[in-house]
Amino acid sequence: MVQSYLCHPFCSFFRAGVKEEMACQGALVLAELVLRGCLVPATLPSPGEKARRRWQKEDLELERLLCRPCPFAVDGCDFHSDRRSAETEPCGGYLLLQLLRERGRLSGSVLAAAAEGAAHVA
Repeated sequence: MVQSYLCHPFCSFFRAGVKEEMACQGALVLAELVLRGCLVPATLPSPGEKARRRWQKEDLELERLLCRPCPFAVDGCDFHSDRRSAETEPCGGYLLLQLLRERGRLSGSVLAAAAEGAAHVA
């Protein structure tokens, strides 16, 4: 389940037992990547590898594929809200996908295909 390898370890917004049936676009895309065999949860980076402020460098591809279609984009995304501060993190999916891309473990075309597949599931 995506919560065990993404939400719980990477996402600052995740609260066990609260709205667990809901998933952000980042979680949906990661689940699609695992389903397609592109990623194996056991080989994902550890939460300790999550570098602070990595997200402050704009990533237009992640914005387009994750943020715009995200079910939390309209109401519920602190990262894109007026309340955002320099300390506000994006969702765990954004962080983990950005880390995987920086390490060369995920190409733009594979990410785009998974985002398209996740859109049909959501």
